[in-house]
Amino acid sequence: GDIVIAVGKGHRKKDAKVHTYEEAFKNLMSKPLQEIMQGIDVEEEAKNEEEASGSGVSVIMDGKKMSVSEKMDKMIQRLKDAVYKENNINTVDACATNLGLTKTCIYRKLQGNEEGEASRIACDLYLEKFLIASGEGEKRKEAQIDAYNNAWEVLITTTGEHIVKDHKRLTNDNDDPSIIDVHVKGAQKPQGDSNMAGLKRHNQDYEDPAKTGDTLVILEHEEWTLDRKRQAFCILTYSATSNGMLLQWNTSQEGNMFKCDISLQNTHIGEAKAMSKNNARNLAAASALFKLYETQDVIKVTRRDDSKLWIAYSNIQGKSNSLKEKQGEGGDPDLKPSMDAEGNVIPIAEEADKWVLKVCEEIINEYKDQFTLEELIFGPGMPLTESKEVRNMAKSRNLRHDIRQLDGQSYLVIQHRMQPQDMAKCIHTSAGGRSGKYVLVEKSSLPVYQDIVPDLDKQIALSGSLAGQTKREVKAPNPLQGFKPKILSEEEEGEEVVFDQGQNKLY
Repeated sequence: GDIVIAVGKGHRKKDAKVHTYEEAFKNLMSKPLQEIMQGIDVEEEAKNEEEASGSGVSVIMDGKKMSVSEKMDKMIQRLKDAVYKENNINTVDACATNLGLTKTCIYRKLQGNEEGEASRIACDLYLEKFLIASGEGEKRKEAQIDAYNNAWEVLITTTGEHIVKDHKRLTNDNDDPSIIDVHVKGAQKPQGDSNMAGLKRHNQDYEDPAKTGDTLVILEHEEWTLDRKRQAFCILTYSATSNGMLLQWNTSQEGNMFKCDISLQNTHIGEAKAMSKNNARNLAAASALFKLYETQDVIKVTRRDDSKLWIAYSNIQGKSNSLKEKQGEGGDPDLKPSMDAEGNVIPIAEEADKWVLKVCEEIINEYKDQFTLEELIFGPGMPLTESKEVRNMAKSRNLRHDIRQLDGQSYLVIQHRMQPQDMAKCIHTSAGGRSGKYVLVEKSSLPVYQDIVPDLDKQIALSGSLAGQTKREVKAPNPLQGFKPKILSEEEEGEEVVFDQGQNKLY
């Protein structure tokens, strides 16, 4: 019937089901029939549950409500009884969720040091808006694991009262520019999603009125081109973020299907329906992308062997020695000073080899005047002092620089700063439709919107054939449904019995 007689919860579906049946049995055995027939107000139950999961004191343990400090103490005790692992995310999250403690992870980008170390990610873990611990790593996941492992060590050596009294609190007016994402675990996921986090991470201004769908340049990695239909969402997201454009997708349920709408710069560009949310999103992305393929420039990012392209440090040393001999005993070479973002002169380190820097300066100046997507690569072996000065040269000339590694050796890469639209112009003017690792894709080799139409129609047709069925019923038909066993005679009992699934018959 439509009468709800019990509501249960649990960390897993199975636990929730068991708890619900236990509650139902208890109610049936202890309550009068008239009260049972009145049912349970599910909305009121959900409201009470929501209050219990907030930052208040509504979690009940041993018949009494618990304060945040008491929740923390309870969690600390449970962690002391648990087993420490290499990755403690699940254990800490499960304890916090069970006690109604909200978990918040704030991710920040840490700048690399002066010795050429690449930038890292930091993760700050908060429980009920109290900072528990921080962690670092080259990737978000590594930073999160480090933060949770550090949180374990903090929690088993403190008290709930100390956390509430002395730990830093999370505020809403945090304008830290290094923050790249905030993830509140257990919070209800919004219906709409976007690439906003990526835009903020790359300091992209999507509100620029000059950025429209008509100016989009599609960028795709070589691996994605092997199956553009499957990788459509990755290509579309990467392209939108690289162009500094806002991509949004919203999924809603319509009958027994999910519908996804995709927009670029607040302009609708694609939609699709499917039996699952992921399929709907991926098909909508493919429908939008395949339309864009027909009108927009497409650039493929290929892989190249940097070791065949870099300038060996031994060659730079050889040229610097030649310059030094030609100069004679006349002192140091004339170097143009590097400038910081505020226009201040950056002094050159005394220990740096000025003649090596002079050779690098000449190479960079020649490269700076070229309109190219080729990368300027200085091979491994350059001392950190010289490497830092060369990076300052690149920065003061508005060139990008990056540290890469190959077989454990670091090397320096310098390239022009270009928007995708400038990249397309550069490739159009280059011989063979290629500049550096970037290649302009021929329109004749790209899929078009009509190529995805059969997949879109197939999902709609599938929906029609399954109309009226619940998700539990949408599964392969039972080949034995409607089968009536044949009673064998004594002569047939000894014969081999074979089931023909195609004919739904036994022989």
